Amino acid sequence: MMRLAFDRLRLHRVYAQCRVENAASCRIMTKLGMRQEGVLRENVLARGEWWSSVQCAILSSEWSG
Repeated sequence: MMRLAFDRLRLHRVYAQCRVENAASCRIMTKLGMRQEGVLRENVLARGEWWSSVQCAILSSEWSG
């Protein structure tokens, strides 16, 4: 997916979000070279409660695919 984003589509930046409690998704984003930019507090209303999200991103200049 990163190869598509940076090599083929020539995007400058890719970002992803996951629920703060989702440690597995956070690890995957880190393995992809993404860095955490911050936490969006209670930004998603799901199943009757507010969830907070971690946002990570990577720039094309940081990707070494």
